[in-house]
Amino acid sequence: MILFPMLISIAVPLVAGIESLFVKKEDAGAISVLAGIFIGAFVWNANGYWAMSPAVSIAFLVLAAAMIVRLIVVGTEILKKGLIAAFVSAVVLFISWQGILSLFVNVEVVSEVETLNPGGTAGTALVVYHPGRSGFPKSVNRAFAEGLVSNGWRVDITTASSQAPTNLSDYDLLVLGSPTYDWEPSRRIQRYLEALGDLGGQPTVVIISAAGTTTQSLPMMENLVREANGSLVASYAVWTITPNKFQYGTNDAMEAMRQEAQKIPPPGDQEPEM
Repeated sequence: MILFPMLISIAVPLVAGIESLFVKKEDAGAISVLAGIFIGAFVWNANGYWAMSPAVSIAFLVLAAAMIVRLIVVGTEILKKGLIAAFVSAVVLFISWQGILSLFVNVEVVSEVETLNPGGTAGTALVVYHPGRSGFPKSVNRAFAEGLVSNGWRVDITTASSQAPTNLSDYDLLVLGSPTYDWEPSRRIQRYLEALGDLGGQPTVVIISAAGTTTQSLPMMENLVREANGSLVASYAVWTITPNKFQYGTNDAMEAMRQEAQKIPPPGDQEPEM
């Protein structure tokens, strides 16, 4: 649901911005504000995509610079109008995007703790995830829980909220699942990890989902677990667009998580990743 507006935010200013470079000098005054809006969009996109692809960000900045030069050629007043519009455009985009993240994708979702395989004797795991705005994070985390159950684990599963369990003394394994928003784990799962405080060496598994890239969000989540004094047993990334087959041998993310969960050793045999 977030991918489409992101693509629009790239394609529209890109096409219109390039076209404006070829507008005749005598007509440039009429489009100074519009050009400024596109400059602001280029700068905003350059900042947002730097973590994923510096080359794309540089391309946006080059286009913004080219448009500024075009306005300079036309005249000082035209440049002034364009830069004011660019500033307003960038600010509006930033506020709008942060609003989407805070009010739409990072909203707290409260759910009851569901126990799977209550008679399991292999170990007890707590799976806490943020469902985001699609069914994908919920599906992959539940699939991981099912994989643990198939190996005899007792699993409690719930969403990351103020009501999620924070006492881990009864659990042999903590599983943290999060979608990727703004190139990082959801703020909701980060807040839950903060609420846990010092993990005291708690064996922990990380599952990060995304549309196409987790190059920043997965290492960030791993580091957050380590900084909380958690013992990272395993970490996984699964995607809806990027093929999962190269990583797991299957494009079915749910099946991949079931298979990976079955590899988790019982308590006492777990060794942290290097």
